[in-house]
Amino acid sequence: MSQTQTKSNGTAGAIGCQAEPGDFKVDFNACKQHEVFFTNSAANGSAISWNFGDGSIGEPENRTSHVYNAEGIYVVTLIAKDAKGCRDTTVKKFLLQIDTGHIFSTKSFPLCTGTNMNLPGDSTAVQSFWSPPDYLSGTDIALPLCAPLTDTRYQYNIVKRDGANLITNGNFFDGNTGFTTKYKYDSTATGAGHYFISTNPHQVNPFFETCPWDTLYSLDTMMIVNGSTLPNTTVWNSKPQVTPNTNYIFSFIGAPLTFTTALQLQVTINNNQVIGRLGLPDTPCVRKKFMTTWFSGSDTVANIRIIDLKTDSVNNSFSLDSFMLKVVALKTDSLLVSIRPTPVFSVQPASAIICPGDSVTFTGTGADQYEWFPSTTTVATPDTSGTTAFPSATTTYKVVMSENVCNVTDSVYIPVYVKAKPTVSLTKSNDLTCTVTHATLYATGGIRYHWSEDSTLSDSNTPNPVAWPYQTTTYHVLVTAENGCVIQDSIQVKVITADSSASTFVLPTAFTPNHDGLNDRFGVHYWGYMDDLRFAIYNRWGKMVFYTTDSQKCWDGTYQGMAQPTGTYVYFVKGTTICGPVQHKGTVTLLR
Repeated sequence: MSQTQTKSNGTAGAIGCQAEPGDFKVDFNACKQHEVFFTNSAANGSAISWNFGDGSIGEPENRTSHVYNAEGIYVVTLIAKDAKGCRDTTVKKFLLQIDTGHIFSTKSFPLCTGTNMNLPGDSTAVQSFWSPPDYLSGTDIALPLCAPLTDTRYQYNIVKRDGANLITNGNFFDGNTGFTTKYKYDSTATGAGHYFISTNPHQVNPFFETCPWDTLYSLDTMMIVNGSTLPNTTVWNSKPQVTPNTNYIFSFIGAPLTFTTALQLQVTINNNQVIGRLGLPDTPCVRKKFMTTWFSGSDTVANIRIIDLKTDSVNNSFSLDSFMLKVVALKTDSLLVSIRPTPVFSVQPASAIICPGDSVTFTGTGADQYEWFPSTTTVATPDTSGTTAFPSATTTYKVVMSENVCNVTDSVYIPVYVKAKPTVSLTKSNDLTCTVTHATLYATGGIRYHWSEDSTLSDSNTPNPVAWPYQTTTYHVLVTAENGCVIQDSIQVKVITADSSASTFVLPTAFTPNHDGLNDRFGVHYWGYMDDLRFAIYNRWGKMVFYTTDSQKCWDGTYQGMAQPTGTYVYFVKGTTICGPVQHKGTVTLLR
């Protein structure tokens, strides 16, 4: 954080009072992102007053917090006093800015009913906070266990050290590179103002203590320092490039290598602005971490320098490692945990009743995979959502249905009942000859009938139609049984014309058109089919009273709608029958 410091002359009445440089740390809060914590980090100092930069004044506490109403750059002032009562003023800027919507690349997560999941937070974040707390194993951990009962949207706030470490070789793994110093590189570090890069201080200089982490952390490479007796001598210096108007966090670890007192390291940045001090413990090998925040303002480079304030030639040895400078950012995002309902497996139809020889088509829904049983012979496609079954008898079919996302499997059973096969009987009265031109067909076993070839049938919807085919013909009938099943059967009526000499086409000698239903008409329709027919009837004066070319039309004893008198009439018939040409002339008596 960009800061300035102002030294006062101490408390009222003090003369020549010189305060030690103060510092405070700015910490963001993932739980309440507009709340910022401030901690006075000056050694042996106590806060007198805080000015939060938005017109608000804080209590004289070494650690305090303030909730800001809006995002922006704020200038915070701390007035503190040290152990001697001397006052110091520290001014810092920081940026309160919340990056929204850039944590999760996937914003929605399906969850199967009755299961749980770990929310995909950022395990590298400094702080994590989830809300609401419903169905979570914790709100302040990055990857809480989540088991909601309904769709739930969770808000996720983090404080994150973002991006790469801007300090080159901050852990000294690459040896004596990536930084500058006014100290002399020496493999034994025996002289004041000397240093060496190694993993074991005691092996470098036997006067340094054998610290436990010499062996526990064999790969913990560090800068092993024998302090200088010259004041303001730079121990470590790095100048990483930074982004303007950005919050950063800077930290490193120090530890004394001998018993010591009042060993302090001062940290400055850009124009020798003091941003803090690290007082090391008196006991050797006890590590202590320095961490502070810094706002870059208009700066593009962070010139960071560490100075050993102790200039004694003895008990002034220490180690440095784990240097880090990273962007610190506030981020927020949300995600939806949507409960995937338990799949509903169904099959339509749920049951079926069919007639013998029929099939039934099943359609399954709700699954990703299907397996039908019995799968042999009677099921067309046993591994698809829809299939057709051809049972010859009553059968219960089973389909095993599986949903792949939540790994749910269940079975559905579908009974198919096959009705009894109707018993149908077909017979005929006779076959046809030149003289026998009609036959009666007989069908039994049903409640409804329908015959084909109906042009040579007296009625196509009766069980007993009269047939007069012109040639050998097969008649098909659809019989609907009482159980609703339809059976098709057929019967053949033969037309035998081999013995044409037996053809004697006769007509009655008299008829009585009195509408009693008996012998009311006179004609040749019983001769069967005739081609090129000419049938005429004349009265006794030679007047033609009836004429037709259709063998199925008969004379009803009238002429032009007038009933003709009783008497003898002459008829003339000429045409071709199934047995050949025929010509006939005779008389008929009309009786009333």
